[in-house]
This record gives sequence, C-alpha cells and structure tokens, in this order.
Amino acid sequence: MAQLHQETDLRPDGRFDLVLLSGKQGKPAHILEFKRGDKMSEVLADIRRLAKVCEHAGNSRLQTNYLVLTKKCDTSGGIEPTLERLEQALQPFESVTHFIWQSDPLGDFLDRNHQPVDTFRVVIVELRTRQ
Repeated sequence: MAQLHQETDLRPDGRFDLVLLSGKQGKPAHILEFKRGDKMSEVLADIRRLAKVCEHAGNSRLQTNYLVLTKKCDTSGGIEPTLERLEQALQPFESVTHFIWQSDPLGDFLDRNHQPVDTFRVVIVELRTRQ
C-alpha cells in the first residue's frame, strides 16, 4: 500500500468517503465512494483511485471496493453513455475486474422542501482484483 502514496492522481489528502473496517482487528476492509450528479470527470477520477487501491491491495480485503452514484434519467431511464464511459475508464486496469449494477428508474421522491425530485437511477460499480 505504500506504493499508493507515490501515485500522482490520488487525492492529496488521501481521504475516502467511507472505509468499512473489519470487526475484530479494525483493519480497512472495503472503500466506498459516493457521487451524485453528472460530473463524469469526478466519477472517473474516483474509479481510477479505487482501481489503483485494488491493484495494490495484495492479500488484504481492499481487493474489493465500490463506487455508488446517482444519475438523473428520464422515465425510460437510458444511461448507456454513462456505462460506456465507466467501462472505458476501467480498461487500463487489466488486473481489476468490475461489475456494474443499476437500479430501475426511481421517482416519486420529495426533497427536503417537499418538492418532487427528478427521476434518477442508482449505479453501483464493484471493483475487484482479478483472481
């Protein structure tokens, strides 16, 4: 993991949105990053960060990490361009495999001001060291 500190495209402060710890020893088990909205540059940067963590995880549980994002969509819900960009961002990481899951379009939710929100999908990208 010390090699990760030399990576120039990792966040300078080294923080992740959520790190799940193992129960007994309290060691990092999985990293989760959360994104909301359409800023693909930030999403792709986090995908690359998580893939690099997987690559350098060795035998630790950090071999499997997740990106969770919400994405606006119309009621038909097509987000294929987003999925294609995620696939392209992961191509350079040959030692990392991935699975992308997406929810059905979600709607009929209210924001904190009790106004309807736009229809959206939840997309979960699982990144895992190739065995």
